[in-house]
Amino acid sequence: ALLVAQITSTIEQATIVSGVFNIIMAALGGVMVPSFLMPETMQQIGSFSPMAWGLNGFFDILLRNGTVTDTLPEVGALLGFAALMLCLTVWRYRRRAAEHG
Repeated sequence: ALLVAQITSTIEQATIVSGVFNIIMAALGGVMVPSFLMPETMQQIGSFSPMAWGLNGFFDILLRNGTVTDTLPEVGALLGFAALMLCLTVWRYRRRAAEHG
């Protein structure tokens, strides 16, 4: 959300960008349609979706009788994604601040 705020100029733009991003990530991540029903190529692309990582973490606990330890790969991926987005946001903020003095 912070990165979207940095790359858009209005609330309306931010709403559209966020909505489109969430729908695409949900569709690719298997939230809307189970990923095993998708073609192999789409499954591979979907494996890069943060929503897929979160969904797999839920599946590990709720469907596979896993423990919190079993979700550590997904948690790590989500934390890494969050860190990357934070770094991009800070970079964009500093760049924008330098442009506007």
